[in-house]
Amino acid sequence: MLKKISIIFLTILLANSAYAQKIKHPGQEISGLVKLSYMTKINLPPGNWEVVSKNKVNGGVGWVDVSLIQTEGNKIKAIAIIQYPTNTSAYGWYKSSDDICDDYSNQQSNFHQKKVKENAGYIMSGFCANVWTSNWIAADSWDSWDTMEKIHTYIANNNLNYPPALTMLDSKWFSKENLVTIYYMYNPEFNGLATNAKVNFKKSDWHKYNIDKHPSKKLFIDKAVNMQNKTILNSLKSFSKRKPIDLSLYDFE
Repeated sequence: MLKKISIIFLTILLANSAYAQKIKHPGQEISGLVKLSYMTKINLPPGNWEVVSKNKVNGGVGWVDVSLIQTEGNKIKAIAIIQYPTNTSAYGWYKSSDDICDDYSNQQSNFHQKKVKENAGYIMSGFCANVWTSNWIAADSWDSWDTMEKIHTYIANNNLNYPPALTMLDSKWFSKENLVTIYYMYNPEFNGLATNAKVNFKKSDWHKYNIDKHPSKKLFIDKAVNMQNKTILNSLKSFSKRKPIDLSLYDFE
């Protein structure tokens, strides 16, 4: 009986490994479980994704940025950017600033949470997460970042329209040896939510202090916050054991 259970368990492990795709090149179509490194696996949000870019910084822990996109017609449905190291850290991770963990210098996102454990100034485990909406999306948005430049080039080359808003589900996942950062951006137009383009963050309908005046948008953001909370709850412990971060709950449909 024990031998039979062991065989079944091994079969499941092999099956999971077999179905985990590797990101190889721009233009590649992927879905479901992807293996980014021996430490990092991601179960992608629902649907098919196209690889826009894969950039690696040599030296150190070998940081890699991967960007993915979903489109329908000439519209952007969602964008995902994942950052991860290819080598382990022996000491944990430096605390940074103006990022997810300090809510981009306290920008007042609709949701923000930080739970980390530190040792001698290094982050050893935990997560940071937020949910917010950018109501100013254009060809120069975040363009100082090489990965975003490649996304802008893809958008131009494929004659895609910039959405008036993107709802962001951002998260950083820490273990002593691994740090994964995920930026997931979803177009609320696909849920029938109209938004004026190029509106200042604090004046936007989506802002933390304005959204209660817009019930349909408030419901949408509440759903996004619930997704983010459930994703962290479901995957945080498994992440520390090199198991996949499951983003399948990022489903607005």
